[in-house]
Amino acid sequence: MDEQSFKLQGDNQLCWDQLLDIQVEKKADIVAVSFENKNITYQELAHYSNRLANYLKKLDIILDMPIGIYMESSLYIPIAILGIFKAGGTCLLLP
Repeated sequence: MDEQSFKLQGDNQLCWDQLLDIQVEKKADIVAVSFENKNITYQELAHYSNRLANYLKKLDIILDMPIGIYMESSLYIPIAILGIFKAGGTCLLLP
């Protein structure tokens, strides 16, 4: 992608979750993440990360609480990272 692809019209103070929402509105069925011949779309990425965020919120995590991710590399890591951020936590990738 070139630099032009990353420029947005108007407010450049958008948060990453707002940027994801824009992508979902514009490109819901476009592949957002690929890993080992498996793909998820922007719509799926938003859906599953929102589900995780809602689950974490029910566990009463506090703002900036570190939440560890311990899993092999997979298509689910971006979902986990986004879900943790959406819930207000910080992500700690464990080896």
